[in-house]
Amino acid sequence: MIEASTGSQPAGAQNLEPGRDEAARIVFVAGISFSGSTLIGLLLGSRPNAIFGGELKDYKRRMQSEVRGSGHFCSCGGSRETCPFWSEVQSLYGLDTELSPAPGFSWQNLLMGLKLLTGVGLREKRATPHGRLLKAIYEVARRQYPEVRYVVDTSKSISNLDAIARMPGIELSVIHLVRNGTSVAGSYKKRGGRALYGMATWSIGNLFIQLYIRRLKLRAIRVDYRSLCVGDPATYRAINEFLGTDLDLSQAAERISGTRFHIVSGNGKVRRSASNFQGVHYSHSPFEASPLERWIADAVIEPLNRRFGATSQ
Repeated sequence: MIEASTGSQPAGAQNLEPGRDEAARIVFVAGISFSGSTLIGLLLGSRPNAIFGGELKDYKRRMQSEVRGSGHFCSCGGSRETCPFWSEVQSLYGLDTELSPAPGFSWQNLLMGLKLLTGVGLREKRATPHGRLLKAIYEVARRQYPEVRYVVDTSKSISNLDAIARMPGIELSVIHLVRNGTSVAGSYKKRGGRALYGMATWSIGNLFIQLYIRRLKLRAIRVDYRSLCVGDPATYRAINEFLGTDLDLSQAAERISGTRFHIVSGNGKVRRSASNFQGVHYSHSPFEASPLERWIADAVIEPLNRRFGATSQ
Protein backbone atom coordinates (compact mmCIF):
# COMPACT_ATOMS: atom_id res chain seq x y z
CA MET A 1 0.00 0.00 0.00
CA ILE A 2 1.20 3.52 -0.73
CA GLU A 3 0.20 6.95 0.40
CA ALA A 4 1.50 10.15 -1.16
CA SER A 5 1.42 13.75 -0.08
CA THR A 6 2.74 16.69 -2.04
CA GLY A 7 4.26 19.71 -0.35
CA SER A 8 5.41 22.91 -1.95
CA GLN A 9 8.70 21.55 -3.25
CA PRO A 10 9.07 20.41 -6.87
CA ALA A 11 9.66 16.84 -7.99
CA GLY A 12 13.15 15.40 -7.81
CA ALA A 13 13.36 14.52 -11.49
CA GLN A 14 13.59 17.54 -13.76
CA ASN A 15 15.36 18.26 -17.05
CA LEU A 16 18.37 20.24 -15.89
CA GLU A 17 21.68 20.79 -17.58
CA PRO A 18 24.81 19.74 -15.64
CA GLY A 19 26.63 22.72 -14.19
CA ARG A 20 23.54 24.86 -13.85
CA ASP A 21 23.16 26.64 -10.51
CA GLU A 22 20.50 24.47 -8.87
CA ALA A 23 19.24 23.23 -5.54
CA ALA A 24 20.48 19.80 -4.45
CA ARG A 25 17.70 17.29 -5.04
CA ILE A 26 17.64 14.69 -2.30
CA VAL A 27 15.52 11.60 -1.80
CA PHE A 28 15.57 10.68 1.89
CA VAL A 29 14.37 7.22 2.94
CA ALA A 30 12.84 7.58 6.41
CA GLY A 31 11.99 4.66 8.65
CA ILE A 32 13.18 2.26 11.32
CA SER A 33 16.01 -0.30 11.36
CA PHE A 34 15.25 -3.59 9.56
CA SER A 35 12.66 -1.91 7.32
CA GLY A 36 14.33 -2.57 3.96
CA SER A 37 15.98 0.79 3.26
CA THR A 38 19.02 -0.77 1.58
CA LEU A 39 16.79 -2.56 -0.91
CA ILE A 40 14.97 0.59 -2.00
CA GLY A 41 18.30 2.40 -2.15
CA LEU A 42 19.67 -0.26 -4.53
CA LEU A 43 16.53 -0.16 -6.64
CA LEU A 44 16.70 3.62 -7.03
CA GLY A 45 20.48 3.74 -7.37
CA SER A 46 20.41 1.23 -10.23
CA ARG A 47 18.80 3.84 -12.48
CA PRO A 48 20.87 6.52 -14.28
CA ASN A 49 19.01 9.45 -12.70
CA ALA A 50 20.05 8.61 -9.12
CA ILE A 51 23.15 7.92 -7.08
CA PHE A 52 22.97 5.89 -3.86
CA GLY A 53 25.76 6.09 -1.28
CA GLY A 54 24.15 4.27 1.64
CA GLU A 55 23.25 5.52 5.11
CA LEU A 56 25.10 8.80 4.89
CA LYS A 57 24.71 9.50 8.62
CA ASP A 58 27.65 7.06 8.99
CA TYR A 59 29.90 9.13 6.72
CA LYS A 60 32.45 10.01 9.43
CA ARG A 61 32.67 6.47 10.80
CA ARG A 62 33.23 5.03 7.33
CA MET A 63 35.78 7.66 6.39
CA GLN A 64 37.65 7.29 9.67
CA SER A 65 37.60 3.48 9.61
CA GLU A 66 40.03 3.36 6.72
CA VAL A 67 42.26 5.95 8.39
CA ARG A 68 42.67 3.32 11.12
CA GLY A 69 43.24 0.66 8.49
CA SER A 70 40.13 -1.37 9.23
CA GLY A 71 37.27 -2.52 7.06
CA HIS A 72 36.25 -2.46 3.43
CA PHE A 73 35.57 0.98 1.97
CA CYS A 74 33.56 1.63 -1.21
CA SER A 75 31.49 -1.01 -2.99
CA CYS A 76 33.22 -0.02 -6.24
CA GLY A 77 36.43 -1.57 -4.86
CA GLY A 78 38.25 1.72 -4.44
CA SER A 79 39.93 2.98 -1.29
CA ARG A 80 39.16 6.29 0.36
CA GLU A 81 41.86 7.87 -1.80
CA THR A 82 41.29 6.00 -5.07
CA CYS A 83 37.49 5.80 -5.33
CA PRO A 84 36.80 8.39 -8.05
CA PHE A 85 33.57 9.48 -6.37
CA TRP A 86 34.31 9.62 -2.64
CA SER A 87 37.83 10.96 -3.06
CA GLU A 88 36.33 14.02 -4.75
CA VAL A 89 33.57 14.33 -2.11
CA GLN A 90 36.25 14.13 0.57
CA SER A 91 38.32 16.89 -1.04
CA LEU A 92 35.22 19.08 -1.26
CA TYR A 93 33.69 18.35 2.14
CA GLY A 94 36.32 16.76 4.41
CA LEU A 95 35.91 13.66 6.54
CA ASP A 96 35.69 14.66 10.20
CA THR A 97 32.12 15.83 10.77
CA GLU A 98 29.85 13.68 12.97
CA LEU A 99 26.41 13.13 11.42
CA SER A 100 24.96 10.23 13.42
CA PRO A 101 21.84 11.10 15.42
CA ALA A 102 21.89 11.34 19.20
CA PRO A 103 21.08 8.00 20.87
CA GLY A 104 18.02 7.04 22.87
CA PHE A 105 16.51 9.49 25.31
CA SER A 106 19.12 12.20 24.87
CA TRP A 107 18.15 15.83 25.37
CA GLN A 108 18.37 16.33 21.58
CA ASN A 109 15.74 13.68 20.95
CA LEU A 110 13.54 14.89 23.81
CA LEU A 111 13.72 18.39 22.32
CA MET A 112 12.79 17.02 18.89
CA GLY A 113 9.80 15.27 20.45
CA LEU A 114 8.62 18.50 22.07
CA LYS A 115 8.99 20.37 18.79
CA LEU A 116 6.97 17.74 16.97
CA LEU A 117 4.19 17.76 19.55
CA THR A 118 3.96 21.54 19.73
CA GLY A 119 4.91 22.41 16.15
CA VAL A 120 7.27 25.10 17.47
CA GLY A 121 10.76 25.67 16.08
CA LEU A 122 10.60 23.33 13.09
CA ARG A 123 10.44 25.71 10.14
CA GLU A 124 13.53 27.84 10.68
CA LYS A 125 16.08 27.28 7.90
CA ARG A 126 19.57 26.47 9.15
CA ALA A 127 22.80 25.08 7.75
CA THR A 128 23.73 21.63 9.07
CA PRO A 129 26.68 19.27 8.55
CA HIS A 130 24.43 16.59 7.04
CA GLY A 131 22.86 19.10 4.69
CA ARG A 132 26.27 20.40 3.59
CA LEU A 133 27.47 16.84 2.96
CA LEU A 134 24.49 16.09 0.73
CA LYS A 135 25.02 19.29 -1.23
CA ALA A 136 28.66 18.30 -1.76
CA ILE A 137 27.66 14.79 -2.87
CA TYR A 138 25.07 16.21 -5.25
CA GLU A 139 27.60 18.62 -6.74
CA VAL A 140 30.12 15.82 -7.35
CA ALA A 141 27.44 13.48 -8.70
CA ARG A 142 26.15 16.05 -11.19
CA ARG A 143 29.69 16.74 -12.35
CA GLN A 144 30.69 13.09 -12.78
CA TYR A 145 27.32 11.68 -13.89
CA PRO A 146 25.34 14.29 -15.84
CA GLU A 147 22.21 12.10 -15.91
CA VAL A 148 21.89 12.14 -12.13
CA ARG A 149 18.90 14.12 -10.86
CA TYR A 150 18.98 13.22 -7.18
CA VAL A 151 21.01 11.67 -4.37
CA VAL A 152 19.41 8.86 -2.34
CA ASP A 153 20.15 8.87 1.40
CA THR A 154 18.87 5.95 3.52
CA SER A 155 19.88 7.39 6.91
CA LYS A 156 16.25 6.86 8.09
CA SER A 157 16.55 8.79 11.38
CA ILE A 158 14.15 11.66 12.01
CA SER A 159 17.08 13.69 13.38
CA ASN A 160 18.87 13.37 10.05
CA LEU A 161 15.64 14.09 8.19
CA ASP A 162 15.31 17.29 10.21
CA ALA A 163 18.90 18.25 9.41
CA ILE A 164 18.16 17.94 5.69
CA ALA A 165 14.62 19.32 5.56
CA ARG A 166 15.60 22.71 6.96
CA MET A 167 18.90 23.04 5.06
CA PRO A 168 18.86 25.97 2.59
CA GLY A 169 19.45 24.98 -1.02
CA ILE A 170 17.95 21.48 -0.79
CA GLU A 171 14.79 20.25 -2.51
CA LEU A 172 13.65 17.23 -0.58
CA SER A 173 11.46 14.24 -1.41
CA VAL A 174 10.80 11.71 1.36
CA ILE A 175 10.04 8.01 1.05
CA HIS A 176 8.58 6.83 4.36
CA LEU A 177 9.31 3.10 4.19
CA VAL A 178 7.26 0.98 6.61
CA ARG A 179 7.67 -2.71 7.34
CA ASN A 180 5.18 -4.70 9.41
CA GLY A 181 5.87 -3.93 13.09
CA THR A 182 5.86 -7.53 14.32
CA SER A 183 8.34 -8.46 11.58
CA VAL A 184 10.62 -5.66 12.77
CA ALA A 185 10.28 -6.92 16.35
CA GLY A 186 11.13 -10.41 15.12
CA SER A 187 14.26 -9.05 13.40
CA TYR A 188 15.36 -7.32 16.62
CA LYS A 189 14.86 -10.54 18.58
CA LYS A 190 16.61 -12.66 15.95
CA ARG A 191 19.70 -10.46 16.29
CA GLY A 192 19.81 -10.66 20.07
CA GLY A 193 17.82 -7.51 20.81
CA ARG A 194 14.61 -7.10 22.74
CA ALA A 195 11.31 -7.37 20.92
CA LEU A 196 9.69 -4.80 23.22
CA TYR A 197 12.41 -2.29 22.35
CA GLY A 198 11.91 -3.05 18.66
CA MET A 199 8.15 -2.52 18.92
CA ALA A 200 8.58 0.73 20.88
CA THR A 201 11.14 2.06 18.41
CA TRP A 202 8.96 1.09 15.46
CA SER A 203 5.80 2.66 16.92
CA ILE A 204 7.27 5.94 18.15
CA GLY A 205 9.63 6.33 15.22
CA ASN A 206 7.03 5.87 12.49
CA LEU A 207 4.45 8.06 14.27
CA PHE A 208 7.00 10.85 14.66
CA ILE A 209 8.13 10.56 11.03
CA GLN A 210 4.51 10.81 9.91
CA LEU A 211 3.94 13.82 12.17
CA TYR A 212 7.15 15.53 10.99
CA ILE A 213 6.20 15.14 7.33
CA ARG A 214 2.79 16.65 8.04
CA ARG A 215 4.14 19.49 10.19
CA LEU A 216 6.57 20.63 7.51
CA LYS A 217 4.26 19.74 4.60
CA LEU A 218 7.08 17.80 2.94
CA ARG A 219 6.72 16.20 -0.44
CA ALA A 220 6.46 12.55 0.61
CA ILE A 221 5.22 9.09 -0.20
CA ARG A 222 4.68 6.16 2.16
CA VAL A 223 5.68 2.72 0.87
CA ASP A 224 4.96 -0.71 2.34
CA TYR A 225 8.06 -2.91 2.33
CA ARG A 226 6.25 -6.15 1.49
CA SER A 227 4.47 -4.52 -1.46
CA LEU A 228 7.88 -3.37 -2.71
CA CYS A 229 9.31 -6.90 -2.45
CA VAL A 230 6.45 -8.68 -4.19
CA GLY A 231 6.28 -6.17 -7.03
CA ASP A 232 2.87 -4.66 -6.32
CA PRO A 233 2.07 -2.69 -9.52
CA ALA A 234 0.40 0.19 -7.66
CA THR A 235 3.46 0.62 -5.42
CA TYR A 236 5.92 0.75 -8.30
CA ARG A 237 3.66 3.01 -10.34
CA ALA A 238 3.37 5.44 -7.43
CA ILE A 239 7.14 5.54 -6.82
CA ASN A 240 7.83 6.05 -10.52
CA GLU A 241 5.32 8.89 -10.73
CA PHE A 242 6.71 10.41 -7.54
CA LEU A 243 10.34 10.43 -8.70
CA GLY A 244 10.09 10.29 -12.47
CA THR A 245 11.94 6.99 -12.68
CA ASP A 246 11.21 3.57 -14.22
CA LEU A 247 11.60 0.99 -11.46
CA ASP A 248 10.54 -2.50 -12.47
CA LEU A 249 10.94 -5.47 -10.13
CA SER A 250 11.28 -7.92 -13.02
CA GLN A 251 14.46 -6.12 -14.11
CA ALA A 252 15.78 -5.33 -10.63
CA ALA A 253 18.40 -8.09 -10.34
CA GLU A 254 19.91 -7.38 -13.76
CA ARG A 255 19.97 -3.63 -13.22
CA ILE A 256 21.40 -3.80 -9.71
CA SER A 257 24.12 -6.33 -10.55
CA GLY A 258 25.05 -4.26 -13.60
CA THR A 259 25.46 -0.99 -11.68
CA ARG A 260 28.76 0.25 -10.33
CA PHE A 261 27.59 1.56 -6.97
CA HIS A 262 29.54 3.86 -4.66
CA ILE A 263 28.06 2.63 -1.38
CA VAL A 264 30.07 3.28 1.76
CA SER A 265 27.62 2.61 4.61
CA GLY A 266 24.50 0.67 5.50
CA ASN A 267 23.65 -3.03 5.44
CA GLY A 268 27.08 -4.58 4.92
CA LYS A 269 25.96 -7.92 3.49
CA VAL A 270 23.73 -6.35 0.84
CA ARG A 271 26.30 -3.66 0.13
CA ARG A 272 29.01 -6.23 -0.58
CA SER A 273 26.72 -8.37 -2.73
CA ALA A 274 25.34 -5.53 -4.88
CA SER A 275 27.48 -6.65 -7.82
CA ASN A 276 26.14 -10.21 -7.49
CA PHE A 277 22.52 -9.40 -6.66
CA GLN A 278 20.26 -12.45 -6.84
CA GLY A 279 16.86 -10.79 -6.79
CA VAL A 280 14.29 -9.60 -4.30
CA HIS A 281 12.76 -12.20 -2.00
CA TYR A 282 10.32 -11.30 0.76
CA SER A 283 10.57 -13.26 3.98
CA HIS A 284 8.41 -12.67 7.02
CA SER A 285 10.57 -12.67 10.19
CA PRO A 286 8.89 -15.06 12.65
CA PHE A 287 7.88 -13.42 15.90
CA GLU A 288 8.11 -15.88 18.78
CA ALA A 289 6.48 -13.71 21.41
CA SER A 290 6.08 -13.97 25.15
CA PRO A 291 2.52 -13.42 26.47
CA LEU A 292 3.31 -9.77 27.23
CA GLU A 293 4.89 -9.21 23.81
CA ARG A 294 1.93 -10.83 22.08
CA TRP A 295 -0.54 -8.67 24.02
CA ILE A 296 1.35 -5.48 23.05
CA ALA A 297 1.59 -6.64 19.45
CA ASP A 298 -2.17 -7.25 19.27
CA ALA A 299 -3.17 -4.10 21.18
CA VAL A 300 -0.69 -1.58 19.72
CA ILE A 301 1.27 -2.87 16.73
CA GLU A 302 -1.54 -4.37 14.66
CA PRO A 303 -3.68 -1.17 14.75
CA LEU A 304 -0.60 0.82 13.73
CA ASN A 305 0.14 -1.67 10.95
CA ARG A 306 -3.31 -0.93 9.56
CA ARG A 307 -2.78 2.80 9.98
CA PHE A 308 0.49 2.70 8.04
CA GLY A 309 -0.73 0.16 5.48
CA ALA A 310 1.97 -2.35 6.43
CA THR A 311 1.02 -5.83 5.25
CA SER A 312 2.13 -9.02 6.96
CA GLN A 313 1.31 -11.92 4.63
